Amino acid sequence: MKIALHSVYREARPDAPSVADGLRTCAATARRHVLTDNFGAADAILVTEAWRHFDRPFFAVLRQSDVVCKYPDKTFVYCDADSPIYVMPGLYPSMSRRSAFAASQRSCPYLQPELRRFESTAADVEPDLLFSFVGSTQAHPIRGRMIRLRHPRAILQNVRPHDSGSSRCAMDTTYRTLLARSKFVLCPRGKGTSSFRLFEAMSAGRVPVVISDDWVEPLGADWATCSVRVAEDDVESIPRLLEELESEYAQLAHAVGQVYQRQFRSEALFDYVGDLLVNLLEVGPRLQWSWRQSVMLRDELKMVVKRVIRDAYLTSGKQSGRRAQI
Repeated sequence: MKIALHSVYREARPDAPSVADGLRTCAATARRHVLTDNFGAADAILVTEAWRHFDRPFFAVLRQSDVVCKYPDKTFVYCDADSPIYVMPGLYPSMSRRSAFAASQRSCPYLQPELRRFESTAADVEPDLLFSFVGSTQAHPIRGRMIRLRHPRAILQNVRPHDSGSSRCAMDTTYRTLLARSKFVLCPRGKGTSSFRLFEAMSAGRVPVVISDDWVEPLGADWATCSVRVAEDDVESIPRLLEELESEYAQLAHAVGQVYQRQFRSEALFDYVGDLLVNLLEVGPRLQWSWRQSVMLRDELKMVVKRVIRDAYLTSGKQSGRRAQI
């Protein structure tokens, strides 16, 4: 299949890391699908850089794009927002089980190229820890419960989000070290249903422990053989559960490596994305496209209400601050 990549919003942030650029690099090693710059000849068009651009009204820049308007039946989006608005059929890492429009969505890994830096993290390290977690507990309440877990061969560290400079570098080094030392890596949901560390753990050959009831697994893998899934209500059972599974670690880690090499590593990623687009095209993009207006309206109205409430709160806080200064 021929796939074209399009970045509707790239001009807004020309220096930002580009998903499209990363996929173009991956396309060089693809075997089943071909990258093309000809939108007319393409079988599918994937619009990237569609996150954090909630322009008014109703994603106007995206909807009014010449490419999107000309080829609506074969155009899809990649959107890795934590709480995505399903503005178009496409690929969503934080896809929710509760979505009413699952037929027009496919769960996928994060496509940012920087995730690949973990591939050699644990290549020559023999893990001595049963499990670990390094991250912020502020992203979701389940993390606050999880951080209180205790085990003699476990390390769980709560870090402040948005650290910068030397503290961020130190945190990254600590995270890499603990990732390499751990047989199992706790991957709780954050603001979104998915987690970057799930795919980071897989790239390092470690077994992810998924703690996210609403997360939808990407197609193509037998997740029961390459991950451990724990219900959010059962988070306190993790130490006992992983002790029982430790004897199966080598088998699980082997399955993790196979899935990652076959689907998620850079050399295989473009083909995997193409397979997901083929799957979406088989559903029937014309029907999917007709749903977009109602989906956008519903979610856009939710966002408008949230933004009005937030702006009112911030305005009230600023006025209170001025009164205090006076």
